[in-house]
Amino acid sequence: ATKATPYSIQFKTRNGLEAFREVIKGIEPRHLESILELAISRTSLFKWVFLQLELAISRTSLFKWVFLQVAKRFGMISDAPRLSLDKLIEFSRDTPVYEETLRELFFDKLDVKGAEKIIRTIRENGIPEVSGPLSFSVDVKFHEIVPQSKRDVIIEAMKKRILSRRVGLICAYCLEWSGVRRIGNLDEGPLMRKGFIWV
Repeated sequence: ATKATPYSIQFKTRNGLEAFREVIKGIEPRHLESILELAISRTSLFKWVFLQLELAISRTSLFKWVFLQVAKRFGMISDAPRLSLDKLIEFSRDTPVYEETLRELFFDKLDVKGAEKIIRTIRENGIPEVSGPLSFSVDVKFHEIVPQSKRDVIIEAMKKRILSRRVGLICAYCLEWSGVRRIGNLDEGPLMRKGFIWV
């Protein structure tokens, strides 16, 4: 599986970095489109490639969106499907709608030329492997990966915004209006006799 940003691509592998590097370096960039075509047609030698591509792509929001568009074109669903989209996709495996969705993703949405360029650069050792404070954090779910430095900045900005917000307060004990206070200043002593307040 991979995660991409405008600045980097993250690969997650079970067999270690060296085995992954050898697989990537073993791909001839000019054959990539042919490999995809053979994988889609499920030629026996490339069936494993197809299964890996399908597994990686079928869980993405892009796959779901394209599937929905294809299903509407085929007349399979109306504008508002009664089943959940995940269930509909699950029931539609091995149907022309599912196959057309994969075909559109592989050939219309996938940047094959860009992938060829990246593979060529990796083969020539032109893309550095980097780990450090700007590399991706691994303590969150894989699909929610955010660079550690960005995450800290986002959390700090959210905290600042929440603490500067003004809220109206009502005593939960006697239901009297207590006033408007900034959230960051709420710990400045008792607000009401019993200390119970509603925001």
